[in-house]
Amino acid sequence: MHRHGGAPWTARAPAGAAPAEPNTAYTGTCNSGCYGPLTVSEQGGGLLMTAGPANL
Repeated sequence: MHRHGGAPWTARAPAGAAPAEPNTAYTGTCNSGCYGPLTVSEQGGGLLMTAGPANL
């Protein structure tokens, strides 16, 4: 994952944190009255969130 126009993010889990679930556990779509559809999908081994009718 990259910051907007910047270097990749690096992150560490807090001590004692449970391991992450497979990406498919976090995918799906919900609808927001403010933003429209919010979709999280798997892409290239990572997660991608798109929002609104223009899929921004």
